[in-house]
Amino acid sequence: MDGTIPWLVFLRLKAGLQGVGIVHEAKSQLLPGYQTCCREEAGKAGFLVMDLFSDRFKTDRMLDEKVRSFIRGRYAFIPSWSFHCIDTAAIPFMPWRRLRTELVKVIKQQLAMIEDSCKK
Repeated sequence: MDGTIPWLVFLRLKAGLQGVGIVHEAKSQLLPGYQTCCREEAGKAGFLVMDLFSDRFKTDRMLDEKVRSFIRGRYAFIPSWSFHCIDTAAIPFMPWRRLRTELVKVIKQQLAMIEDSCKK
């Protein structure tokens, strides 16, 4: 970089997931792939199973393709790059054990919805 300070930005994506990127102080570039990751590369990685959930979820080529197609078809978008400050104090705190349990439920619901959409 050229000595300017980068900003760390958390993005609430249309898919309801949190994304993180680094914005150069000039605000001209979100790294990496800030344009393509929302459109033509949306869902490119398929079903990502983080180490945190590797005991609960597995993926394979078929599931990756279903998830890739679902995300690209339903959630690809052109970002507005309009950012808003939010008061995070208003967001309720959830203890880690409960959060992990809730995340597993939500992931299972999403996978069931993707499976159902593939049957149609």
